Amino acid sequence: MSHVKILCIVASFLLVTSAQRSLPPCRRFICVFKARHTLTKPYVISVSDVDPDLCTHILLYAAPLDGNKLSTPYWEDDKRPGGIYDQLKQLKVKKSKLKILLTVGGHYSLGKPWTDMTATEAGRREFIHFLIPFLRDREFDGVDLFWHWPGFLDGSAKSDRERYADLIKEMATAFKQETLIEGRKRLIFSAWGPKDPRMVDVGINVTAFARYVDFVTVQAYNYNTAPDIPINHMTPLQSPDGRNIKDCLEYWVERGIPRPLINIALSAYGRRVYTQSSSDMTIGESMAKGKAPGGKYTHMEGALTYYEICMLLKEGGKVGWDSLAQTPYHIQDKYFLTYENEQSYKEKVRFLRKNCYGGFVIRTLEEDDFLGLECGKGKFPLTRTVKTECTKRMN
Repeated sequence: MSHVKILCIVASFLLVTSAQRSLPPCRRFICVFKARHTLTKPYVISVSDVDPDLCTHILLYAAPLDGNKLSTPYWEDDKRPGGIYDQLKQLKVKKSKLKILLTVGGHYSLGKPWTDMTATEAGRREFIHFLIPFLRDREFDGVDLFWHWPGFLDGSAKSDRERYADLIKEMATAFKQETLIEGRKRLIFSAWGPKDPRMVDVGINVTAFARYVDFVTVQAYNYNTAPDIPINHMTPLQSPDGRNIKDCLEYWVERGIPRPLINIALSAYGRRVYTQSSSDMTIGESMAKGKAPGGKYTHMEGALTYYEICMLLKEGGKVGWDSLAQTPYHIQDKYFLTYENEQSYKEKVRFLRKNCYGGFVIRTLEEDDFLGLECGKGKFPLTRTVKTECTKRMN
């Protein structure tokens, strides 16, 4: 048993109420905000829809790399009074302890832009010297790096592993130096990590992550989502094949990341595929033949937001629960849907707290039932479940 887990267990013993032990609460419950103006009304989220009490941190997703600089994700709002940056700052009026970070990269910048920027010390230095005032001018509390993924995608080379580690070390050093020189509170520094052990080994210098970042968000979703494999769950807590949240996070711990630094990232959307027949559909055996049509509002082929899932469930079909994966599923005609609901989120938060992981990330707020119109459980039912389960007394 690791020293960190022993300390976590000791902490659990110290939290005594009415002669019963309580599990430590989540250190973080983080919300990802992504404003897409291409969606169909009324499902176009705005900052005014966000309840800041549901989050300890908000990640604004995402600024693409532009050479050794950034492109603002919201051109029309950049530095404009009343724009999205000002709106996000206003959330702190309602909740002063709220932290707002800017995500850099994501699916807007895959391998090559990162490879080019990190290739030389001069390129990394130019990026860092651009980044710090960019964050300060817009009053962000920190930055969230999302290189998707070093050594694997879009021509990224294996040598990018150490170049990324150099960037992380140099950023952390620069943030510390700025604090000492300017007397300002240090910028928060977080980074995303892959769920696949191969991608961890090839692309991530775990020692650098453990030493220099404040927390690591592991993308613990999108298992089993290809259209040409046996149907299965997209976010299994456990599974016979080892491709699941529990084994993924244990792999990170074994490689040297302390449990309190690790966040579990789950999606608020589901994945839907079609098969040849629903009459003999068997999870783990029946082959997916392709992606199902997109939802009424988002039109994403093979994917449904939570509010679109609630709309679909009203149409009927079979709803099941996998006790090993701790995940629901839905079968209708030839279609198979794997998704999350309030109960599966509860089980995964309990797993997080029981095993002393640091936090939970909901990706994204716009994919929850943020208007409260379809699922019958008020606004942000998934996000609210995370906040409740992260903070309530739990034995």
